[in-house]
Amino acid sequence: MIMDPRTIPIMRAVAKNPFSVMRRYKIVEEKAGCFQEIFVEQSYYWLASKARPNTTVVDIGAKIGETAIFFAMFPNVKKVVAYEPMPFSYSMMKKNISINPFRKKIEIHNKALSSVRESRRIEEEKIMNGLYSFTKSRGDTKGKIIESVTLADAIRGLKNVIIKSDCEGAEADFFNGVDMSEVYAIELEYHYCLPKVTKALKEQGFKVTVKPTTPKGCGLLYAER
Repeated sequence: MIMDPRTIPIMRAVAKNPFSVMRRYKIVEEKAGCFQEIFVEQSYYWLASKARPNTTVVDIGAKIGETAIFFAMFPNVKKVVAYEPMPFSYSMMKKNISINPFRKKIEIHNKALSSVRESRRIEEEKIMNGLYSFTKSRGDTKGKIIESVTLADAIRGLKNVIIKSDCEGAEADFFNGVDMSEVYAIELEYHYCLPKVTKALKEQGFKVTVKPTTPKGCGLLYAER
């Protein structure tokens, strides 16, 4: 495993410091597994290990910034562009990134990824549910206004791109009709939309490998070319 030598002290600080923003988040959300999954089990190492020199990572569904920080630790990653639509998660991501030495490599956006540019409201109680997505918010009449951009918007002008996606179902449509000639690897969590996503990626020349998980219909997809 080749990672920036600054990785070890940062991981130790996040894990041990009870006053760190990420530590406080884990207590509030009761999702302590996020740190374990990303930094210890390194669930995104497959994608990070594919990074060529001067790669840009587009992090879709960045939550509180754990994955953005993880990718930024790799020397071949020049830049991470992170998208997180939920205001609470975005505010925590902003704090997490501001206190780590990789912050200059990370660009953050409080927006969702969708097949079209649009704005929707998401109700406050739903925002706190990490399984709720911009896609599922259609019909909400109160709460925060969330804006979306398309995948074409997100990768426009970027070179040597890899994509991480965990957006609770929005991935079903946003690959369609997008020029991904600069994208060479994708690690994606799919949600009941595997045929659509697989078809769209294979049509653009990606070799796709799938690892089903529970519940049935969900899993991890790895694509490269």
